[in-house]
Amino acid sequence: HIGYSFAFTENAELFEDAHVEVRIGPQRIDGHIVSISGGKIVIAVERDLGDTITHCTLVIDNTALLDVLRERLEKAGGEGRALNTKLADSVVSNFGQAVSVAPPLPRTNSKKENEHQNRAIGLALANEVTYLWGPPGTGKTLTLSILIKELFDRNKRVLICSNTNRAVDQVLLALCKELGPSHPAMEEGRIVRLGRIAHDGLRREFAEYVTLDGIVERRSRDLQERKAELEATLEAVARRSAAIEAMLSRFSELDSLLGAITDSTRELVQLTNDSEGAVQKRDAARRRIGNLDREFEKARTAGALRRIFMRSEKRIAADVQKTRAAMAAAEADTVRLLDRIGDSREKADELVLKRDDLARILGAADRAALQKQMDAFASERQPLLDELARINKALADIEAAVMRDAVVIGATVTKVYLSAKDLPTIDVVVVDEASMVILPALYFAIGLAREKVVVSGDFRQLPPIVQTEQKAILDEIGLDVFHAAGVVEAINRSGGDPRLVMLEEQFRMHKAICGLISGFMYRGKLHTAASVKESTTVRDPLSSPLTIIDTSSLWPFETQTASFSRYNLVHALVVRNLSRQLHEAGHLKVDGELGICTPYAAQAKLIRRLIEDEDNLKDVVDVGTVHRYQGDEKTALIIDI
Repeated sequence: HIGYSFAFTENAELFEDAHVEVRIGPQRIDGHIVSISGGKIVIAVERDLGDTITHCTLVIDNTALLDVLRERLEKAGGEGRALNTKLADSVVSNFGQAVSVAPPLPRTNSKKENEHQNRAIGLALANEVTYLWGPPGTGKTLTLSILIKELFDRNKRVLICSNTNRAVDQVLLALCKELGPSHPAMEEGRIVRLGRIAHDGLRREFAEYVTLDGIVERRSRDLQERKAELEATLEAVARRSAAIEAMLSRFSELDSLLGAITDSTRELVQLTNDSEGAVQKRDAARRRIGNLDREFEKARTAGALRRIFMRSEKRIAADVQKTRAAMAAAEADTVRLLDRIGDSREKADELVLKRDDLARILGAADRAALQKQMDAFASERQPLLDELARINKALADIEAAVMRDAVVIGATVTKVYLSAKDLPTIDVVVVDEASMVILPALYFAIGLAREKVVVSGDFRQLPPIVQTEQKAILDEIGLDVFHAAGVVEAINRSGGDPRLVMLEEQFRMHKAICGLISGFMYRGKLHTAASVKESTTVRDPLSSPLTIIDTSSLWPFETQTASFSRYNLVHALVVRNLSRQLHEAGHLKVDGELGICTPYAAQAKLIRRLIEDEDNLKDVVDVGTVHRYQGDEKTALIIDI
C-alpha cells in the first residue's frame, strides 16, 4: 500500500482502519484510514497515485460506524469492553428504585442555581438513573457542569458524551469556566477532551488544559524541547548526507540498469531464437503444401488400378487444409515475434542510453568511499534516532498516564465506542442532547458507567438521525431514550416521572420567543426569568424580537444537489445582506454572535462561502445546520427555511 497525508479539519466521525474509496476524477481506488491526528489524515491506497494528490474525494460507507458499533456490542464482556448491562437496561427501560426528593447538598461551589437546577443536581447525586429535561436556555449546560464538579469533588470519574463535538465542548467549556485555569484538575490535566474541539471558545481558552496534545505538551516541555532539537539535528544530518545519498542511489540505479540490460539481452536472444523457429515452421509448412499439391495432382490423374496404391484425394485435401492452418499460425507467430524483437531492441537501447548517462554522471566516483561516508553519517544518526525513540516512548507513556489519571473525559458517543479500549474505568456517565443519540450508541456509552447515569436532553427537539426508509429499522433505533424509557408517556399521562426533572425557567430567549414555543411544546411550563432583557436596540425592520421575511415575490427557486441536499441562491444572498445590515448597524461585535441556521447542508455550505468572502462578517457569524445548532446559544439567529 502507498500512504498519502492530507490536511483534515472536517467535523466528521472517521476512524482508523475504516475502509474508504478515494475518488480522483473518474478513478476509484480502494484504501483505508491509517491515522487521524494533528489536523492530518493519512490514507493508504492500493496503488501508486504519484508523488502528490492535489485534490480527491473520500467516500466512506454510512453503515461503517454502525458496523463497528454492532461489533462492539456483540463483543462486550467477552473480547471487548465490559458493559454494565443492568444499569444500561434500567436507563432504556426506566425501572429500578428512585429517590424522588433530593436530599440537602453540602455544596462546594459558589453558584446560586434556581430551584429546578438545584433539584436536578440533588436527584442526580442521589439516584442511579436521572433524566434531565432541559428546554432551550434553561441552563442545562450550567447544571451539568456544576453536577460534574460535585461528582469530581466526590472523587468520581465522569464521562460526558453527546451526539456532536460541539455539544460536548459546551459542557466542558462551562465546567472549565466553573473551575478556572488555576484549579488543580485543570493544572494537572485531569479533564480530557477526546476528539476534535469544535467550539472556538473552548479551543481558544482551554485547549492546552483539556486536549491530550495540550496536556502532554505542558507535562513534557523539556522532552518536547529536546525532541525538537533532535529532529533539527537529524534534519541537518540529512541535508549534509543528501548529496552522497543521491550518488549512492545512482549507483544502485546503475546496478538495476545493468541487471535490466542483462535480462533484456537474454529476452532478445530468446525472442530471436523463437522467431527463427517460427520461420522454419512456416517454411516447412510451405514446402509440405507444395508436396501435397503435387501428390493431389498425381492422384487426380492416375488410372483406376494405380489409385488403389495411392492416398485418396479427400485425405490429401484434409492434410493440405491442416498444413495451411499450421503455416498461417507460424506466419502469425513470426510477425508477432518480430514486433516483440523490435520492442525489445528499443527497450534495450533505452536501457543502454540510461546506463551511459548514469556512467557519465558518476564519472570516477568511488562507490566504496561514498559508502564509507554514508556509514559514518548512519553512525552519527543512530544515537540520535535511539534517543528520539526513547523520547517518543516517554511521551506515549505520558499520554497513557493522562488517560489513566483523567477524572472527567469528554467525547462524542461515536468516539466513545470507537476508542472504548483507551478509556479508564468510568463511575458516572452523563449523556447530553441524549434525545438525538441512537439507542444502540447510547446503550454502549451508558453501559460504561459503574454507578450512575444522567440522561440529559430535550425530546421536544430533534430526534436521532436514522437514514433509512425501512420502518422496522426506524422503529428499532430511531426512537429516542426518553420515549423508549416511557418518560414521555409518563409526562403525558400524569405530568412527570420520579426520576425526571424539568428545568422550567429560561434565561436566553426574549419573552415573545419563549411564548412562541412554551404552549405547544412544553405545556406552558417554560417561562422566562425576570432577568431577561426585553428591550432591543435593533432598528426597523428588524426591531421586533421575531421577524418573518416573505421572499415569495423574489421567486426563490431551490436546486437539489447530487446528494439530494438543497440550496437556494436567492435566500443565501438575502441572508448575507441581512447579516451585513446587522453588522453595519453595530449589533455584531463578538465572535460568533450571529448564527445562521438552515435545514440543508448544501445551503449552509453556500451561505458559509458568501460569509467567508466578507472580511467584516466571517469572524462574527456562524453558519450551520439545524442539528449543529441544537443546544447552542446566539445573540441573534437567522433561520433560513
